[in-house]
Amino acid sequence: MIFRPVLLLPALLGLCISAAASRPVLPSLPEDDPAVPWLERLDGRDGCSLPDRRPWPGELVLACLESIDSTDLAPTDSVRIARLLRRLALRDSFPAGWGWRPAWSANRGDRTDHLLLDLAGEGYVETRFDSSGVPHRILGGRLRPRVDVLLGNQASMWARPFQRTEVADASLWRKEMDPRRGVYQTALFAGDGEASWARTVDGLEGGLEATALGVRLRSGWLRTSWGPLPEPLFLSGTADPFALTEASARVGPIEAVVLGGRLTGDAFDERRLLYGHRLRWVGRSWAVAWSEAVVSVNRPLEPLYLVPVFPVILTEHLLGDPDNRQMGFDASWRILPGIEIAGELFLDDLQNFLGFFSDGWGNKWALGVGLRLRDVSGPQTLDRLQATRIEPWVGGASSSILPGAPRNLPVHFGRPLGSPLGPNSLALLWNRRQDLSASWSLLSEVRAEWKGAGPGSSVDDLNWADSSGTWVVPHPRKDWMGTVDWTRQVLTLGAEFRPSGDWGTRWSVGLDVSDREGSRRFSPVVSGEVSFRE
Repeated sequence: MIFRPVLLLPALLGLCISAAASRPVLPSLPEDDPAVPWLERLDGRDGCSLPDRRPWPGELVLACLESIDSTDLAPTDSVRIARLLRRLALRDSFPAGWGWRPAWSANRGDRTDHLLLDLAGEGYVETRFDSSGVPHRILGGRLRPRVDVLLGNQASMWARPFQRTEVADASLWRKEMDPRRGVYQTALFAGDGEASWARTVDGLEGGLEATALGVRLRSGWLRTSWGPLPEPLFLSGTADPFALTEASARVGPIEAVVLGGRLTGDAFDERRLLYGHRLRWVGRSWAVAWSEAVVSVNRPLEPLYLVPVFPVILTEHLLGDPDNRQMGFDASWRILPGIEIAGELFLDDLQNFLGFFSDGWGNKWALGVGLRLRDVSGPQTLDRLQATRIEPWVGGASSSILPGAPRNLPVHFGRPLGSPLGPNSLALLWNRRQDLSASWSLLSEVRAEWKGAGPGSSVDDLNWADSSGTWVVPHPRKDWMGTVDWTRQVLTLGAEFRPSGDWGTRWSVGLDVSDREGSRRFSPVVSGEVSFRE
């Protein structure tokens, strides 16, 4: 029988329900929830303290909102707090959530269970440019039902499957399924002979969340993001959801996290397992953390990797040194109530402890520095800035993989678990949001990216080859951004309008300047969407 990490938590369900919880468990707030940027601005105010990992547990979001002093709160924030509190009152009101929802409850002894259903929708229009610079109009729509099941106060289950359909005015897509490139689309609504003019993509996110003996557990098809940077380097949360089980607990100032999951790599039947640990020391206005992960391919489950006090680098040596290890350090410091600086050092490999100053190919690292400004550049504003440098060869297969053997890359559906830019790159980001009222927000973003060329610029690059088994390194020296493959700069301005708790619209215009296709092109960016309960 195949035993998968994602099955660990359901086996503990009975214990979770019978254990006492300090606060009722609520489903986590998804990364794409429209309330997330606004909550990030409130983080650190009064007694509100949200984790540096996402998604945020619903009960911690509720505790954050309840701790904020409403006497000196702006009317904009007071209205939005009331709306979000209503959404989180899943156990307290029959018409709970984003307005009226079908809901049922049942008493089972001293426990009350709840079932709630919802349906979210989104329609949008975009203008995209093909490789020849020709603009194309794309009409799209997405339906995403949601179900929440609350089992007493100690456990909740939720799911939000979706189906998205896009129709273009030209042939833009192919009907295919390729896990290595992350393509899994069909032409469900295309007409005869026009299969490349439309595409349909579906997916799923959800799982079970519970508390047991002071440990918060979540398991299912989920996303996870670790670190205080706006766009973390270790686990960024930008990859598609994957099968995972994550457990977290805090003892005094120390927070510990254990992760076990299964990724989809070169094939759907490939057994690609991910294990991770994170230890974080939380102070009054600062925090430091150490993270580590290891990826194995076509190997059985290794329970020793799931022990949080066993470093994976030592555990791997005891198991035969067959896997791909990674490590990260991050820190954050709130200098003033509205100013927070953060940094993250990601270590894929080092030939020696002074490897940062060497051009040896085996010194593979990435560095990110970030700044968050809350209500500094204007009232009800959030500014997020980040600079990221990623060295060549970062995020590739470990040196224990010989040519012809399965790759142990930390990727899922073709996308890295860390920065989506990949190795040999540089990125700058400035993201700004200002809430003008409870219904209106102004959005702006400036993003600049540089991608290098040459060996080590792709996670698929290998730097050893010899069929006889002799170690050969064709490129012993790395050259960070020595030759630039392409550059890209994007400027967008937009607005978000939320006329009610159910309906919302978002519109943006901008300019995308890139030479990724060869010659430099100036492409306008125009998009708009109307959403219901998103």
